[in-house]
Amino acid sequence: TLRDGAVGFDLLAPMSRDALLGLSIAAEGSTPAQHVKAIVAMRAADDSSQPTSAVAARIGLLAELTPLLDPTTLHAGDDLPVKLVVDLGEAKGVAIDVEHRPLGGGSIIYTTTRTGDTGVAIVRMQGDGSYALAARVEVGGLDGTRTAALTTLTFALGGKR
Repeated sequence: TLRDGAVGFDLLAPMSRDALLGLSIAAEGSTPAQHVKAIVAMRAADDSSQPTSAVAARIGLLAELTPLLDPTTLHAGDDLPVKLVVDLGEAKGVAIDVEHRPLGGGSIIYTTTRTGDTGVAIVRMQGDGSYALAARVEVGGLDGTRTAALTTLTFALGGKR
């Protein structure tokens, strides 16, 4: 459901493992220009974490940042490999902007990394809190047109999720 600019999801069954949500946003009649992917971390009744490799799956967005492992299992100082996939576009050498909002407040930390030859970038986990990764790319159309797109990946690290 969409209300006041926020999207809400009704879960039909209780979730016991981390989940992945994907959304493409486009003006009516146009090619999607924004692609959002969020990892929703779930906790079991005993408050234990239930990570899953499913969050590392590609979900078919035109431009997509995909973690190569479940980031909710990482700790401060760990590295998260992230693969950028762009339909009919180039994923080599693309800047990925990282925003880290520390758990409990504090100054937001901004960093940038770049994808290598295979479209993979390494993101260093600064500490507990929320992370938003974003890349601006051009996606290609079958008719040869190019469209600017923004793709994001969000998740939280540590603390009560």
